[in-house]
Amino acid sequence: MKDNQTFSEGRRKALVALFDKWSGKVRDHVLEKFQEDHDRLRTSIIREFAEKQGCLRLTGQIAAMCANLDKATSELAAFGFEVDDDEGLTLSDSAPKVLRQSLEKRIAADIGTREHLERKMDNAVVKLLLVPTTDEANKLIAEFVKM
Repeated sequence: MKDNQTFSEGRRKALVALFDKWSGKVRDHVLEKFQEDHDRLRTSIIREFAEKQGCLRLTGQIAAMCANLDKATSELAAFGFEVDDDEGLTLSDSAPKVLRQSLEKRIAADIGTREHLERKMDNAVVKLLLVPTTDEANKLIAEFVKM
């Protein structure tokens, strides 16, 4: 058998297909191995950099803080509250119905309800259509402007 056999065109294409960008098995394997090595080395170097900077103790502190945050968040949620994006307190989606109703009752007692205000504005529109003078119209409008 000859050491230097020539490739047939079909064999050559089949071997080249192993390295094909879209379906090549060899290419996929090599790139996958590279990515694994890249990720492993990247993680190792980042840890080395962090260790030189003295940051590893901070990661432990952050992990402990996250655990405490998760615990506090769960405790807060058990009462029906959560911290919103502005770091303010709000009712959670799972807040008890009684808590939600109590909140709405207090707001309604202090400033009324949206429905009541809309009803007042609808009535004002009817009155505006019926007032005979601009002075009376201005008085009606002034009531809402001072709100």
